[in-house]
Amino acid sequence: MNLAIVAEIQRRGGAATRAELLRVATRGSIDNDLATGNLVRLFPRTFCLAVDADLREIRERAALVHLGHTAALSHTTALRRWGLPAPSGHVVHAVLPISRSHRPAAGLRVHRAQLYPPVVRLHGLVTTTPAASVVASWPELRGSAQRAPALTAVRQRLTTPAELRAQADRSTRLAGRGRLLEFIGLLEAGCESELELWGYLKVFSVPGLSHARRQLPLRVRGRSYRADLAYEDELLLVELDGRAYHSSLEQRERDIARDAALATIGWQTVRFSHRRLTTDISGVRRELLAILASRRRH
Repeated sequence: MNLAIVAEIQRRGGAATRAELLRVATRGSIDNDLATGNLVRLFPRTFCLAVDADLREIRERAALVHLGHTAALSHTTALRRWGLPAPSGHVVHAVLPISRSHRPAAGLRVHRAQLYPPVVRLHGLVTTTPAASVVASWPELRGSAQRAPALTAVRQRLTTPAELRAQADRSTRLAGRGRLLEFIGLLEAGCESELELWGYLKVFSVPGLSHARRQLPLRVRGRSYRADLAYEDELLLVELDGRAYHSSLEQRERDIARDAALATIGWQTVRFSHRRLTTDISGVRRELLAILASRRRH
């Protein structure tokens, strides 16, 4: 292995073009390292060391090296870089201005944008922002996997529903844009999980129950809480206990302490499990209507 090639590739973060390698080595040296398997061509005229060829970060860097300075990692590749839910796979997604052409390459999917999305440098690589990544990925995904990146990004404060709406408003040709805008409306209403979306759409959007405030902030003895649903006139809170966040003994203890603290300022808390919310909708409605009526009488 030519040590000058190794040093040049490492100096450039793990990927280099043939033109860059020719500055430190001859064509024969490059071709010899390719033939012996020490050097790998990831994309046309773009190389990395064989030991790094399966590393996602190297493949993503190589994609940007191959496409040039106006490219950015995007779509589901950008979701993964932000730590958001995204399908696994070796294909790298990147975006270019519509005016740019490119050479097709296996393992690389290039999207050309009429309106170039906002980008940042994330861990050294140009990447679309969380809002742009979520919106662009919407047509690529299905079902709960389609909503998960946005729910996670909003919950982790990587973006806001307002930023998602602004990006969706820019993306007028996006497939499924109408459904995306409806979903963003639910995020703006305070939904932060699949269970809350289910409750909003399937359980509580009926006369007598639809007047609840979502994600109401409350403060007790210096501690801050947020209620999934709050019926303010009746001083009744409704918590939707999803399987992922409320199943452990430790979380149950925190829930009990929280409910007790809120009771000291007059709020009663009612909790509905994932199972009941998804299999006993009519029972949940009847029970909650009865509790609200009782709270109003007293």
